[in-house]
Amino acid sequence: MPLPSCCNSKSTTEKALKILVKTLKNSRKNEFYCYLHYWYLTYQDYLNERSDKCNEKGYFPYKHKGLRSALSSLKYDKNIYLPSKSTLN
Repeated sequence: MPLPSCCNSKSTTEKALKILVKTLKNSRKNEFYCYLHYWYLTYQDYLNERSDKCNEKGYFPYKHKGLRSALSSLKYDKNIYLPSKSTLN
């Protein structure tokens, strides 16, 4: 599944994740997580951007909190429905 990697704008990154999530119900678990990892590697620099302004504690928080939260939910939530092999055949 090709993911757009021409530019790392917010809309491109979010659209690519949305396309990937739409394939969730038709993918095998290993296949989905391989694509998710590939998506992460493609947009890793964008996801790791930090704010230019520090907060009260002197910490520079990450930008794109919603996108990082969505990725975390997909990676670590064990209750995501992924069809078994027999369901896909």
